[in-house]
Amino acid sequence: MNRFKFNPYQQVLIAIFLLLSAGSATAQYYQLPKGELSVYLKGVNSKLHIDMRETADSDTRFGAGAGIQYSYYLSRNWSVSGALEYQSYRSETLIDNFADSYSVSDAEGDNMIFRTSADVYHERQSVGMLNIPLRIQWETTGY
Repeated sequence: MNRFKFNPYQQVLIAIFLLLSAGSATAQYYQLPKGELSVYLKGVNSKLHIDMRETADSDTRFGAGAGIQYSYYLSRNWSVSGALEYQSYRSETLIDNFADSYSVSDAEGDNMIFRTSADVYHERQSVGMLNIPLRIQWETTGY
């Protein structure tokens, strides 16, 4: 049961009052910080792709990253930031019943055929990178 009954005139006055008070609430003074320190993590989208065509199975494994960034605000719209981050990439390759041969010449000029074969060849690759991104950023005030 509704105990408060307002006529349309009162409803309009209440709506105007609420809109004006909400507008004045957002017009408060805001002091821009001089700097900001951020710590972040990067997810599973880190890939190390190996193109082996149809001769092998190549699988991208989980990779991740983490970093720390400091932003210095020059003004309300401009900031300069620098970061230090570590990023890892991994992949795995498996070749079954591999065989190859090709013609080569030795140091004396004699021709020969070089043959190689493997029943199972398994390779894992891991790469770790240290990145130092630098950025100049322009931001809007949000209105």
